[in-house]
Amino acid sequence: MWIFNWRELEKHTGWAVRATDEDAAMWDRGAGGWNKRTEFERSFTASQVAALTRITKEDIVLDACCGAGRLTIPIARLAKSVTALDAGEHMLEYCRAYAQREGLTNIQTLQLNWHKVTPGVDFPKHDIAVACISPALADVVKFSAAATKYCYYLSFTGPAYRFCMSELFDGCGAGGPFHGLKPDPNADSGLNVPFNILYDLGAKPTVNYAPGAWEYTGQTREEVLDYLASLASMPLDEAGRARLAENAAPRMTRLPDGRWNYAYPSEMYVLGWDPNELRLERLR
Repeated sequence: MWIFNWRELEKHTGWAVRATDEDAAMWDRGAGGWNKRTEFERSFTASQVAALTRITKEDIVLDACCGAGRLTIPIARLAKSVTALDAGEHMLEYCRAYAQREGLTNIQTLQLNWHKVTPGVDFPKHDIAVACISPALADVVKFSAAATKYCYYLSFTGPAYRFCMSELFDGCGAGGPFHGLKPDPNADSGLNVPFNILYDLGAKPTVNYAPGAWEYTGQTREEVLDYLASLASMPLDEAGRARLAENAAPRMTRLPDGRWNYAYPSEMYVLGWDPNELRLERLR
């Protein structure tokens, strides 16, 4: 009989091994890029938030490792209040600015490194906790301690953002760290590790899927290309701009109203569970 130790495997997942201060600083250095993505994935974000069906106007929600507030702001429209927690000073600055632009006053920010805190000790437990492609995905048991009612994990089952960028800027001289990356259809989404840990601990996790795309719609094709060019890691020269137009063409569509749309489709899983169902004595 084979016995698989999912908790041991969890220690070797990407988020678990990237837990240094330098990792936290690296994410914060890229805060401007994360902020820039907000518009690009607005409809995708709406699909993800729509899957967070347990959030009500009575709930205080934790957005763990919130980044520039991509999920924080739409969640705040559903909840009583949201705590936007992140290690990055610049990430939280963007989050606060986003909330101010949207006229939301039920958001508070909290600068803490997730890997160095204990939920319920370093910050209060919340009704619901949400973590999306973030360091909070490193330890599902620790994350469960952050909520009294329900928890959500979100991450990719479709191509990640880096593959969209790699495709767009291939040959443009501006691919940055994503240059040459291709999606692997056989890659593990990462869902199986937290799901099986939760199941082994007695919870009844549920899984939904949020389809969407990185997309932008403009009045003209050139307007869309201008926007896509703004996502590059450096300004494009004339040749780079021409290559960008070539790369984007297969995903460009002219809409019935005459506008132009670029869309790179993807999908996220939405893993949900009741933290009260965990039988932690099984960890011993």
